Amino acid sequence: MDFGKLLEVPNLRPIKGIPYPSDVGFRHLIVTGPPGCGKSSRIEQLGGWPGEAFLDLTRAGWWRDRILATRPREVHLGFPFAGQREGLALFEEAQEGAPDLIFEPQRVRLPPMRKKLRAVDWQRRFVLEFLLPPAAKVLAFRRERAAEGTHPVDQGIYREQIEHQLELYFRVAEILHNAGFRVLVRNDFEANPRVFPDPAPERAPQRRHAAPSVGWLESLFGRFLSDRPEAVIRELDRRQLARESLLFDDRLLPLEIRQGEVRLRLYRERLIVPGKRMLDSLVLLDADSLARGVSGFAGLAPGELVRLAHSDRLIKDSLPLPIGAKLKLSIENASDGIVITDLHSDRGTEVVALGDSADENLPKIRRDSNVRRVERLFGRPLVIRSTAAAHETLRAVNARLESGTWRPLDADKKPGGLVELPLELCPIIVGDLHGNVDNLLKMLCVNSFLEEVEAKRAVLIFLGDAVHPEDPSRLADMESSLLMMDLILRLMETYSDHVIYVRGNHDSFSSEVTKGGVPQGRLWRKHVKQMRGVDFLQDMEDFYASLPLIVASDDFVACHAGPPQGKVSRRRLINAAKHSSLVHELTWNRFKGPGHPAGYSKHDVKALRSALDLAPKTTMLVSHNPQRDGQSVWLRAGGIKYHHVIHSADFEELALFARIGGEIVPLRYRAEPLLGFFGG
Repeated sequence: MDFGKLLEVPNLRPIKGIPYPSDVGFRHLIVTGPPGCGKSSRIEQLGGWPGEAFLDLTRAGWWRDRILATRPREVHLGFPFAGQREGLALFEEAQEGAPDLIFEPQRVRLPPMRKKLRAVDWQRRFVLEFLLPPAAKVLAFRRERAAEGTHPVDQGIYREQIEHQLELYFRVAEILHNAGFRVLVRNDFEANPRVFPDPAPERAPQRRHAAPSVGWLESLFGRFLSDRPEAVIRELDRRQLARESLLFDDRLLPLEIRQGEVRLRLYRERLIVPGKRMLDSLVLLDADSLARGVSGFAGLAPGELVRLAHSDRLIKDSLPLPIGAKLKLSIENASDGIVITDLHSDRGTEVVALGDSADENLPKIRRDSNVRRVERLFGRPLVIRSTAAAHETLRAVNARLESGTWRPLDADKKPGGLVELPLELCPIIVGDLHGNVDNLLKMLCVNSFLEEVEAKRAVLIFLGDAVHPEDPSRLADMESSLLMMDLILRLMETYSDHVIYVRGNHDSFSSEVTKGGVPQGRLWRKHVKQMRGVDFLQDMEDFYASLPLIVASDDFVACHAGPPQGKVSRRRLINAAKHSSLVHELTWNRFKGPGHPAGYSKHDVKALRSALDLAPKTTMLVSHNPQRDGQSVWLRAGGIKYHHVIHSADFEELALFARIGGEIVPLRYRAEPLLGFFGG
């Protein structure tokens, strides 16, 4: 590493006591570096977002990844190596026998330069801070972690390997700098940041001030658009736009944007926990659907522009608009305010300041009401229940499972493995939670999910695996699993048939259930027996045995793992208890891919739809499968149309599916530490 080529930064200012260039903002920071360089400590010092994220530099569009919307945060980078189809993190590279793998810098994907009038300047959206301490310091730290047994990847690490990893990160830092990204490098944890010199003029990328070229959209609408507004509107009652753009101070939020018969509400995204950091993201909602059950929304991260014209996929997927609505409007969450543009609409666009009165801020009203509902339901402080109370609830739930509304009876006149929901009930479908109580509480506190379940207009569907943490440092910790099941069982007792729990592979005390070498099934049995006794343990086994395996309605089918690969029929699904291989497939299957060549395919998904007499384009939802690139929602997973994977245990966001505007769509919410908020 040639640190000698780096330049000192002349003007520094402290951010949480850490020196940064004076023009760097707190919410621009992305911290990266090899294992053991101090990323987590830096993020903790900054008070940034917890949890490590992964960015595969070989994947097109990595710069658009939703994990980068929450900053400051730490990321691992996935590097391109010869013979490796996808980028490898350096702890994976180490397992492959570094430094023998050959780095292929030409495979690092880079965003296009900003050329169009309304394009996002990705290179200036982030500040990438590379922590590259001396190899000796990193080695000592990682050997200390290895001795403590907290990081298995540190076992057998040696100095040459660390030097190789530091060199790789330095090379990538220079590549990203030359591509126009803002890059800072520190050659020690406490060192001042340094920067690379700018590339030679003949190789310099176009910068933000370059004259924009005109793309097809600007050619189509350009004659109706004024130049980007310079003046910021700071006072507002209402304002009419006609074929123009206006820049509004974001302190005017919330705003109502009216075009034709459509009324949209624009709010600043706010966390439930009071006193936490303000967010730079915005939330766009359909005003007329806010008070009518579960509502969709579109999020606008800093720098993001959404165009509500034609059939914008973002809006179609997350914010279905009224049938026949034809908007010609764009909204940009710009660094200097909110840019609203009327794209030659027939009647113009009206922007109205709502103020923060209680009757206008419906999201806040709903949020506060949901918090009160959760407090009434679980009490405060929210802690693990007493054995007597928990056992009473479990017995009540088991008794209810013996009747099983919407579950056709099997050959033994017991509720079968299939749930058939009426179309008029809105499904709220949650994937694996794996002991993440914060995400369960978040789901209950947002939108109108809990209110609609309470009113018996919606059904909350858990796709299994609510227990057993995924965090490598907490695989053996069963406390969160016990609390999680206390809360879910209380929901099932309170709302009866309107809360459905589908069996997953971790919903068991079997020794077959392991993760990272930890026997989670056996540890779960031991913990339940120790905390609640033998009778409770037996009733939990009865609970697992009584659970359904698959849920269907006219427009979706969902199970924990995937469709069976063998013979499938509606009758066989109802009588699944008599077919152990079928139960195993529904709870353990994965779709066919590089790591699972024998997995299920699109033909198995098609066969399941046919067996249930569902249309070929019916949505199929599963969980169980690992996340792709850290994403909580994997649309068209495995290349199978209308087949999606949902993962609800992520520490950065809560993801789920619901029916909005007649479509089964994904909804994502920023994660929060709500257990502490409720006194847990």
